[in-house]
Amino acid sequence: MQGGHSLGGLSVGLGGLVPAASRVVAVGGGVRPPVTGLIFPSNNVAGSDIGLDWTGSDMVPRLDHTVIWKAKYEQQDGYYAWAWHVFADNAWHGGAGEYGTHPYPTTATVDGSGYSTGGTGSSGAVHYHEIANGLDKISDGGSPLLVVKDVWLSQARTCETVGSNYVHTYWPDIDGNPSFSITWTTSTAPNTGSFGAMKFRFGASPWTATGSANEETPSGTFRHLLQYSRAMSLSEIQAKLALTTNDTTDADRWYSNINPTPSDVADKSGQGHNPSWANSNRPTLYSG
Repeated sequence: MQGGHSLGGLSVGLGGLVPAASRVVAVGGGVRPPVTGLIFPSNNVAGSDIGLDWTGSDMVPRLDHTVIWKAKYEQQDGYYAWAWHVFADNAWHGGAGEYGTHPYPTTATVDGSGYSTGGTGSSGAVHYHEIANGLDKISDGGSPLLVVKDVWLSQARTCETVGSNYVHTYWPDIDGNPSFSITWTTSTAPNTGSFGAMKFRFGASPWTATGSANEETPSGTFRHLLQYSRAMSLSEIQAKLALTTNDTTDADRWYSNINPTPSDVADKSGQGHNPSWANSNRPTLYSG
């Protein structure tokens, strides 16, 4: 686990032993709140079928939204999964209603529209950032962006209604490469109704579970979880990434929990859009 401390995760203070996730740290003459997050296991590990779901009226809107997070991906072969709008029946329908943003195993070859032509499947060890929309879009026609493992990335995705178009944008490395994004535009609404209700998920793909394991998992550490009910500009997203406390003031805030823990993923925005775990499996605690 990252951010480990001696004495089994306890730090010693004047008052005795204090859980690491509860401590405060002096910074520049003041204190900062504890920094926590969620560590998700890798593919095919027992207990790796972990999903955090927003359903019904708690789901951030599919066609007008911003979702923001910070991620540190760990190396694994095969497919990753992290941020999905999917159908609530937990089946893969292979259409434009589903909207995912993850690392994708590929040789990085693309067609003229930026869709991968070199997927390497479950044995692929090298990954590039993608929009998954029934296909795998890894660029806007130019060079895709390699997923660097074991470093923190600030990431965000949006969908915006622009006239009769629906414009999806994914920024996979806002701190290190803010000029790189992947966009996907559809001239009609993605098919979000034919298969019933949808949900938004942070976690493993719902359709690839085998018992308690899953072959498409996040494989990494995640925190700074934010959702909004409108599409934001990059500069607005950058301001949200700089927050050190939960967002309780933005008029379009949907969900905020910048320091989630396995036992507390509740909405801290004041809007009451609380998720639920898909089953009894849980990530483990990151503290930094």
